[in-house]
Amino acid sequence: MPDFSPDFALNTTVDCVNNQTKNPTKSLPHNCHTISLYNPSATEDVLFKVGNIDALNPIADADGGVVPPQSSFTISMGTITKRPKARNKLVYSLRATGAGTVTLAITYICGNRL
Repeated sequence: MPDFSPDFALNTTVDCVNNQTKNPTKSLPHNCHTISLYNPSATEDVLFKVGNIDALNPIADADGGVVPPQSSFTISMGTITKRPKARNKLVYSLRATGAGTVTLAITYICGNRL
């Protein structure tokens, strides 16, 4: 994945589980300024935060944002020059009490400049 996306909208997914945090299949491009998340699950919340992957623990309720079941959430990130801690990534998980796997749909909206 290049650091820049030539596309206005770039789609990706992440399979969220309850015992670890994960990154999406495509990284957040540097020229992305907005992220749209859609949770298709009928029952499970998806949590997200800026941080690093933790292969042993999900995101704690108090540490992340929530995308409720069958809803969407939009994040205005700013381009990389405007973001705090650009070395960190958005990571995702289900609540620790969640069950199964939820495939979160992600759309990065990108511009042509940093």
